[in-house]
Amino acid sequence: MEPVKVRIPDFKADVEKGLTRKELKEKYSLSLSSIKEIAKKLNLEIKRDVKPKFELIDDVTPTNQITLDQAIVEAETVNSLND
Repeated sequence: MEPVKVRIPDFKADVEKGLTRKELKEKYSLSLSSIKEIAKKLNLEIKRDVKPKFELIDDVTPTNQITLDQAIVEAETVNSLND
């Protein structure tokens, strides 16, 4: 069986695009250990396929929010009262 030919620029580009080991394995029809070996020889770090364990939700709605124009009018009013 002939060895799989992997073009270095293509492999590097795929890693830079964020492909995971599993995706690289499927794309190049190689084992995970071969993918790791190629990455090691090219000094590349392959992104791990990690599922997020939490999701941050910002559901707080500001109640005292004013526009910039309103803030300017209020500041001018305060300044005129102080004069």
